[in-house]
Amino acid sequence: MSKPEQVLILMQFALVDFESRLQEPDDMWNVVKHSMSQVFDQTPFMRPVDGALANDSIPSVHLNSSTVYSMDIARSRMDFYTAGAGAQRVEEVQGDFLKRSLEVFDLFSRYAPQRIGFVVRVFYEIPTPIPCAQRLLGLRYSELAPGNAASLQLRYLAHLDWEDLTINSTTIIDTDITANILGRGPGILGIQVTRDFNNVAAGHLLLDADRVTRFVNFGLSSLWLDRTEKSLWTEATK
Repeated sequence: MSKPEQVLILMQFALVDFESRLQEPDDMWNVVKHSMSQVFDQTPFMRPVDGALANDSIPSVHLNSSTVYSMDIARSRMDFYTAGAGAQRVEEVQGDFLKRSLEVFDLFSRYAPQRIGFVVRVFYEIPTPIPCAQRLLGLRYSELAPGNAASLQLRYLAHLDWEDLTINSTTIIDTDITANILGRGPGILGIQVTRDFNNVAAGHLLLDADRVTRFVNFGLSSLWLDRTEKSLWTEATK
């Protein structure tokens, strides 16, 4: 059996907990359209969201493009996404993603986000994902709960030090996901791996373009997908 290929599902750049709350997120559509018309070239989707503080993280504006980009805007956060186009690897997309993320940061930096996030989600096509994912548990759960395993979700949170911040580094392994990959078709079985980095809120966060660049590059250098792949496939690929 050959080693499953890494396929990028998405990259995500997030600016969260705006000190200067957006009163009318709808108005940001014109700002984004003016600055990034070559990216967001489709009519946005607007969703009414009550202005209560408890709803500040709920997106009220969703922007799509005719390519791989999308964006969600809420009163206290922004999420920018790029989707993989077919069988792409992380390194094929990361340069353009960083460039676009800096453009987005320039539009939202005035709202003083206090948290920053970076997410990478990849997929590995394999017809029998559960036996591979079970290797990460280090024991046979069937001995504790008899029966045939039907799905497995594993979430692991660690803390990393980066500059003067504490970073939440989350890894999620999920066998209960099917992928739609351009050129390969829908409903593909396999293992989805998510790596999520975001800072623990502490004091006032100062961000500029250089620091955003360093943070995204820190996330990219800390993906350690090769380690995960080795653990998943070592026995399966012999």
